[in-house]
Amino acid sequence: MSRFLRYTILIAIVGLVSVPAAGSTRSKTSDKALAEEIRSNRAFPAVLERARAVLRTGLNAGSIGLTVYPPYPKGYFKNPSMVPFGYQNGGDWTWFGGRMIQQLIAHGCIEQAYRQMLPMVERVERNDGFFEWYTVTNEPKGSGLFRGSAGVLGKAIQMFQEWAERR
Repeated sequence: MSRFLRYTILIAIVGLVSVPAAGSTRSKTSDKALAEEIRSNRAFPAVLERARAVLRTGLNAGSIGLTVYPPYPKGYFKNPSMVPFGYQNGGDWTWFGGRMIQQLIAHGCIEQAYRQMLPMVERVERNDGFFEWYTVTNEPKGSGLFRGSAGVLGKAIQMFQEWAERR
């Protein structure tokens, strides 16, 4: 995976750029246009440093679906259940990671997309369901019938099939 694409994925995670949703009619942004969109954001230098730190140290996440890194500290939110690496504060969400995988496929990073897809599909099989999110220890949380998870994984599988048919 190119260095630019790795930074783009990490920067998309923290919300500096928008990633088109599955089935979106938004045209694919060129690397040059995407780079300009990222660089024009005032928070870019700080986020780039966070991305570099993540690339240097790595993450101990179950999948590419980690929503926030680093998580906000305990007590930051009024809701006491929003602990670090819990729910939307660093939980591992398949509906989010599935979109990241779709973008890897769309940008021709098939091998990387496949490697990122495996832990998600294995969790579905192991837990017999499409759960909303997972803890850092891969414990399923929320509904096991979450259509968002099923939909993004199904779309990614469809994209893999379309890529294979073109070859």
